[in-house]
Amino acid sequence: MRGVVPAEPYHQRLRRLRRERGLSQPQLYRLAEGVSFDMIRAMERDPARATSSSRPPSRAPSADMLERVSRALGVPPEEFPEYRLAQARRALDPRAVGLDRALAALQRVERDLLG
Repeated sequence: MRGVVPAEPYHQRLRRLRRERGLSQPQLYRLAEGVSFDMIRAMERDPARATSSSRPPSRAPSADMLERVSRALGVPPEEFPEYRLAQARRALDPRAVGLDRALAALQRVERDLLG
């Protein structure tokens, strides 16, 4: 099993890492190529508190978004547990990888889970 990652939601971890590096949200936006300022703000928003009708609830970011933000912060994307989940979702999505590859990934997961 991989190293244990502290149980800290990605929005808190992202905010903490950004602040530890002395970056503002606009500065992180400029460093994270291909990630909009609104996405940076949404990623730092607590999904449990996004109840305002003017704000859609935030979703877990994609593996690609976490890779870009991690690169900008100078940390491995595995710093975010959600990254591994996003990778698994992508590997199991037949629209993203094709049906044959998605089924093969599912079989590997089942084999790993069942021992």
